[in-house]
Amino acid sequence: MKKLVYFLSAVLLFGLLWGQPVQAQNNLSKKELRKIEKQKKKQAREKASLAMRAKYMELLKNKHFVFEGQKVYLPAGGNTNIATNVNFLGIKDGQVVVQFNFPGLNGPNGLGGITAQGKLENWSFDPGKNSKQAMTVSGQVSPRGSANRVVFTLSVSNDGLGDLQINLNNSSFRMTGQLVSLEEAHIFQGSSNFD
Repeated sequence: MKKLVYFLSAVLLFGLLWGQPVQAQNNLSKKELRKIEKQKKKQAREKASLAMRAKYMELLKNKHFVFEGQKVYLPAGGNTNIATNVNFLGIKDGQVVVQFNFPGLNGPNGLGGITAQGKLENWSFDPGKNSKQAMTVSGQVSPRGSANRVVFTLSVSNDGLGDLQINLNNSSFRMTGQLVSLEEAHIFQGSSNFD
């Protein structure tokens, strides 16, 4: 019987103590409640951002991704939206494909653009000093049978948005777009110009 009395006393005490934080929260002003809610939302956004960063970092570290260009910025100035399915950088199993096809470019890859494909060389990966800095990869491809070399640098933010700088034959331009997994990519590759 003593055990039952102790148990009921503990339950009653626990119930009284448990009700106090709820009652204290009910005594908060609307401003304080909004502040608490805002803080909870901020923490949830930060957690989601870190999860997305981990996903994109894994793609970059494993060299298993596609960057789909959405906009091109030319050295002479100006920018234009571009088709994501034919303007991309793709890396898989130590091989790289860099393809671009935008207005004003006439190339022989069967799509009117340029396609460079070959072994990935001079690869580097920088995860950034903290979670607010962009992750950066760089490398180059020297297509078989060609003296041409395509050098690229890709910076990616936590949400997968990226900025790709391409250098080819003393000419450079940049594209902005989205990093995706190979499975999510919707690309169409032309024939390599340098085979």
